[in-house]
Amino acid sequence: MNHRYCALGLDIVASFALPGLWRVNGAATGREIEIDLGAVPLRLHDPVCDRPLLQIDASGAALFRVPGIARYYLRDRRRITIELAAGAAFDRALEFLKGTPLALLCHQWGLTPFDAVSVTHDEGALLLAGGPGRGKSTLALALAARSSRLMSDGLCALEVLDSAAPVIWPAFPEVKAWRDSLEALNIAVPGEPNAGGRYKLPAESWFEPEPRPVAAVISLQPARGGVAERVTRRRGALAFETLMNLQNLPDAGRGLSPGAKPIEAIGRLAAQAAVHEVWYPQGLDRLDALPDWLLARLDLGGEGRYA
Repeated sequence: MNHRYCALGLDIVASFALPGLWRVNGAATGREIEIDLGAVPLRLHDPVCDRPLLQIDASGAALFRVPGIARYYLRDRRRITIELAAGAAFDRALEFLKGTPLALLCHQWGLTPFDAVSVTHDEGALLLAGGPGRGKSTLALALAARSSRLMSDGLCALEVLDSAAPVIWPAFPEVKAWRDSLEALNIAVPGEPNAGGRYKLPAESWFEPEPRPVAAVISLQPARGGVAERVTRRRGALAFETLMNLQNLPDAGRGLSPGAKPIEAIGRLAAQAAVHEVWYPQGLDRLDALPDWLLARLDLGGEGRYA
């Protein structure tokens, strides 16, 4: 029996269950990939990209290694084979599968993987970006309390079609958050934390599985040390720079993506979406007011709204 899922604009088929992915009944995107378990080479011959954990050869085949967890072998842009390390748990291997291996396949299919949390807003998507500890997942949970739906928590995929606005494909129906964030939002703390200390919160009931046009990109900056709380619209080259910095595996992507796809896609998005830099209120005691404070200051009109 095959299990079918959709994530990051890819139709994923496996002969075994993949917990944490969005289950579907049939093809949703036309970009089908198969995932199986089996023997994986230790190294690729004559790689054109050779890093400690990642190799890519001239054909586009890729080998991603996570010591003590698994090796992932990608080929023909349609197959991922996973070989578990001795004694490794499959759920740990699955967590790494949701990162680099699927991001590499996005590049091969002409999609641009972004490091961003994304939620719905009206008929579009808000992308929340910024470094670790900026509160992206916490803000997504707070926005969900205002009727937003989750699209991704850390990785999503941009697709640009010739005749349509750029869209974001959702990833996985789950959020990872710190205990104090969950408690501040009156959300029950689920189970035990992961190795990094965060808790995984299932989000199937408030997940949006369909792609949405990008309403706004929000680069979060902490308002500390006397920095005033504010929202600034970035345009032109500054908007393009902000979006370029969201790419997942940009160096590897240049060798895997057809043509100049990522640069073209990001250029279109920079021209058509509202890109903001946000110095926002800090402190969980202000979390209830943060979504309203932010949404009231976003410039979603004019050329920045699903143009």
